[in-house]
Amino acid sequence: MTVSADLRFAPSLRAFASGRYLLVLAFVALACGAFGAGFTLVLRGVERLAFGFTTGTLAEAITAVEPLHRFLAVAIGGMGVAIAWYGLRRFGPRIPSVDEIAQGANASPLWMLADTILQVINVGVGASIGREGAPRQAGALTGALGAQRLGLPVDMRRVLAACGAGAGLAAIYNVPFGGAFFALEVVLGLKLVASSRSAAVGVVGSAIACAWIATVIARVTVPDRPTYVMEHETWAPALLLFAVVAGPLLGAAGYGFGSMVERARGHAAEGGQILWRMPLGYVLLGLLAIPFPLILGNGHSMAQDIFAAAVPLGMAIALAIAKPVATLVTILTGATGGRLTPSLATGAAMGLVIAAFTGSFLPILPASAATLGAAAFLAGAARAPLAAGILAIEFTGGTSIWMAVAIVVASAWAVTAAMERRRGGKAGS
Repeated sequence: MTVSADLRFAPSLRAFASGRYLLVLAFVALACGAFGAGFTLVLRGVERLAFGFTTGTLAEAITAVEPLHRFLAVAIGGMGVAIAWYGLRRFGPRIPSVDEIAQGANASPLWMLADTILQVINVGVGASIGREGAPRQAGALTGALGAQRLGLPVDMRRVLAACGAGAGLAAIYNVPFGGAFFALEVVLGLKLVASSRSAAVGVVGSAIACAWIATVIARVTVPDRPTYVMEHETWAPALLLFAVVAGPLLGAAGYGFGSMVERARGHAAEGGQILWRMPLGYVLLGLLAIPFPLILGNGHSMAQDIFAAAVPLGMAIALAIAKPVATLVTILTGATGGRLTPSLATGAAMGLVIAAFTGSFLPILPASAATLGAAAFLAGAARAPLAAGILAIEFTGGTSIWMAVAIVVASAWAVTAAMERRRGGKAGS
């Protein structure tokens, strides 16, 4: 959900060169880099404590550990986060979303920090939800509060909140351009940015600079490489044809998943319900993880094995169904987090499945199929084709297949926009 484009937004280009604005922008970039590094350390620590490993990857750990260990880690973790979240929401103020912060909502920094740390801990114990929600919220609030403290106008507060959200995402995943375009396309909205042509250069430049600086700082704990390293084609007609075929299918699937996530958030547990719905939901999640361990966490482990073509076709089909189910169960319990990596992992699995069925006449590498599937599904789920395409490339290092990525997100978005119009909404909102 982006900030409404009918709101007045007309910052002057000169405002982006003011000392106060640049000071806040620099502080936001530094803070988001620290958030990305800190949250990464917290996540690693919780994952290793929960699943009992000190070396190797989480994917290796959760598949090697005994099924009972997996179940107990998730079930016990669910009870712990349920009590903690109930306490935070019972005695603390309501924590606003990124969009609400961008539109002027305020929050206590300490309560926000506690909530965002709990979001990361929740992912660490196996909850099927994105970890990027925490640095996005913390970054957005940092930008908004900095602008407020230095007396910057509302328009500049909105820009700084968006830059903070994008920089938080960029820092925790090492995706500077994806984070910047997330800020521009998802938080602000491209129509809003374009509505003030004189300021567009300042907005775009701010988003990119903030995300880039935050990413560099976070590299003290976040590896300076694509999250998933793999081999792609350089160029092939089959790759482009696959993008045309798969894009509409995966865009529609992603749109459906995004709509279900929105509905699930509207029916998520509140108040005292958290004390029983969250533990129950995590017991169900733990049971689902017995046959499908890769559904645990934000989706990194599942995507890692999918991109490496280390998952048999039957299991890929099962994971493409089980991961969205696990994510919806997690959201219904009242947990807070993002949808980015769950969408990415689900799309990668679906791309691999489609490639298996079209391989006789459209042969492409599994890594390329998974990358295109991730881009298209994410474009539909997040209603953000530009950010989805750039994120997919940065996550996988798939610069050699950028043309196919562009085609797959464009075809996915064409279907998504049509579905949104039919629904009565506005694509990209």
